Amino acid sequence: MIERNDGSISAFECSVVRAAFRSMVDAGLPECQWASVAESLVEDMTGQVSVDREILDHIISKPRW
Repeated sequence: MIERNDGSISAFECSVVRAAFRSMVDAGLPECQWASVAESLVEDMTGQVSVDREILDHIISKPRW
């Protein structure tokens, strides 16, 4: 884990968090909890206290196939 305090995460970290988040959504995570769960996942993985809103929006966005 690389600890930063600027709200950023690496592309790899984002990909891992997004995959974990998608698994939780597929398992039935209610949409009303998406933002807080995504933020917790990023905080746990990166040590970030504050997570950039655009990163969270990307993580919780629905895939466009």
